[in-house]
Amino acid sequence: MDFEQKAKQRYEGAGGKAWHETKRSIPDEAYPWVARLRAKKISPHVRPDDCVLEYGVGMGWNLAELHCKRKLGFDVSEHLAGALAAHGIEFIKDIKAVEDSSMDVVICHHALEHTPAPGDVLKEIARLLRPGGRLLLFVPFEKEKRYRSYNPDEPNHHLYSWNVQTIGNLVGEVGFEVEQAGLGRFGYARFAAVRAKRLGLGEPGFRLVRLLVHLIAPMLEVRIIARKI
Repeated sequence: MDFEQKAKQRYEGAGGKAWHETKRSIPDEAYPWVARLRAKKISPHVRPDDCVLEYGVGMGWNLAELHCKRKLGFDVSEHLAGALAAHGIEFIKDIKAVEDSSMDVVICHHALEHTPAPGDVLKEIARLLRPGGRLLLFVPFEKEKRYRSYNPDEPNHHLYSWNVQTIGNLVGEVGFEVEQAGLGRFGYARFAAVRAKRLGLGEPGFRLVRLLVHLIAPMLEVRIIARKI
């Protein structure tokens, strides 16, 4: 088994289903809370007449509350298709089947670090975008103490890590013009959703719990907005 096949195996079939159920599952009631939180970040870069695809769509949190013409989600975890359809998201099994220059926006949200060949993924995204189309790229900014040593059982299993400069360099190398690059708050959505649900706090409580945890132990992501040249 080669490197690429081994990396994909973690997210396909029964392995992928187990990974999503442990790492990505949230109470049904909390789904719109998380989706609205993500839409606040993403929607400023999406227009009502845009066709939007997410590369590594997962549970669809990033697309569900966006207001756009069409929502498509690609993922190697095929069991997600039914759940995505319930939120108006078309599941894409084979990214190669999506036509060249057919998308206005492609989102890649905390997925690139799981792929064995990030440069190739960005080239594929460039193929999907029309000239002038936008890439919305988000990756972890891993500066916490836990990343200073190796743990073979660490559950996230990221293969790469970047800072603002290095991921910006990579995006530029594959045919994009970086328009915005910086850091933003990220994380604790699942943690806050589970606890707010358990305590009956609703969406305001979800946002408050997440804010408080960030004040104690802040986590950041790298955010890149780029245009296809």
